[in-house]
Amino acid sequence: MITDTINDAVTRAGGAGALLANRYRIVKQLGQGGMGSVWLAEDTQLDNKPFAIKMLPSILVSNKRAYRQLKDEALVAMKLTHPNIVALRAFEENEGNPFLVMDYIDGQPLDDYLAENALPLGKRRPAASRGQRASPNLTSCASCAPSPTRSTTRTARAWCIATSSPRT
Repeated sequence: MITDTINDAVTRAGGAGALLANRYRIVKQLGQGGMGSVWLAEDTQLDNKPFAIKMLPSILVSNKRAYRQLKDEALVAMKLTHPNIVALRAFEENEGNPFLVMDYIDGQPLDDYLAENALPLGKRRPAASRGQRASPNLTSCASCAPSPTRSTTRTARAWCIATSSPRT
């Protein structure tokens, strides 16, 4: 018998109001990709401070390899400290379903930014070669890469797009 995962329960409830680990209240979905979905949540133990919650897709929750990859991602990300990298705060489980808790940065979705600032192919060069960085509020989450559903990449992951000034 297959049981519902937290991702199923959160999705079925429309996201809003679901409580994870008796602490994180889901507000809305921010994005979705092949390796997970990312949700805006409020930490009920820290005066409803906003966080981004990354969950595995329902089909991968019982996959030991996917679980291990998510945990490895957490272990690596927790070692990274830089003003331009969004911090991973915790690796949590809710009834055996793993999820990551990351800082939430409200910013312009990456796909919108690129649509507004795209250069013709012949004029594109890597940003590093121009000594430039992305907009200060532009963030991206690899889990929310463009997919059949519109990506709202307002969250970030440990290796997000660098910004031009430290986040505070």
